Amino acid sequence: MDFRDLYDGALELRSLMTKDTQTLVLGASLISIFLSIYLFITGKRETGIFIGLWAPTILGLGSFLSSAAENIEPNSSSIA
Repeated sequence: MDFRDLYDGALELRSLMTKDTQTLVLGASLISIFLSIYLFITGKRETGIFIGLWAPTILGLGSFLSSAAENIEPNSSSIA
């Protein structure tokens, strides 16, 4: 694996982080929150708390991927 393969993979990541992906990340975190509330109310408190912790993790992953995709320059002349 050379630098060109890594660069191509980074460009692919940039193309994947679209508005649809951001919507998917937000939707997944909202589902996690609502599922957590449902489980907590129905008496499965520990499971509800555990699933409630997924929401910030999902949002953090989405934020990381979005910022990583923005930092990729598509026409870098330093890659040979």
